[in-house]
Amino acid sequence: MDKCIERERESQWSSRLHLNPAPLSLNDRLGLFLAEHAERLGIKAYDFVRRHWLGIINFHVFLFLLGSISAPGLSYLGEEEIARYIYGFYGISCHQIPSRSLFIFDYQIAVCVRCFSFYASMLVFGVLLSLKTFRPLDRTTAFFLTIPIVVDVLLQTLGIKESTHLLRATTAVLFSLSISFYLYPRIQSSIDSVPLRQRRICLWQKN
Repeated sequence: MDKCIERERESQWSSRLHLNPAPLSLNDRLGLFLAEHAERLGIKAYDFVRRHWLGIINFHVFLFLLGSISAPGLSYLGEEEIARYIYGFYGISCHQIPSRSLFIFDYQIAVCVRCFSFYASMLVFGVLLSLKTFRPLDRTTAFFLTIPIVVDVLLQTLGIKESTHLLRATTAVLFSLSISFYLYPRIQSSIDSVPLRQRRICLWQKN
């Protein structure tokens, strides 16, 4: 009768202990623990991510928004050194032009209006989609929702027309709407179509 891999590993360790009754080292104990529990922990981690993937995304988006607001708050409290590092981190993904940004306590938020509106609406839509099931947007509708932000960015970049805070925020919300309602329901549908991995139960029998 075939035996499970875990049983074979346990037999190997038992033989080793029989030949060498010396106490196990830390590495040996760690190896034995991983051999016995790695697959079980992996299944639990997979199941957790499978069930809460959207909540995980929403949590990270929330942290991103919180960090962008914390920069002006820290500057107001006199912690400018810490705030400088935060501004530097967010500067990797955002131009941080003051005229295109919001201010709190007379200090600039770490991202521009467009970026802040995009991530804030992504969080709102993500929470909404985690609470209720919606039909995904079709490709054509999602495409047309992205056109306003493309036009707004092009007109501003080419110097034809300077955008406003309201226009930047509106086009960013439409863009996040197209992404969240097009991708998230499809991701959930794909996850639901894959059955949960069944646990293999090993029944040990003595020879």
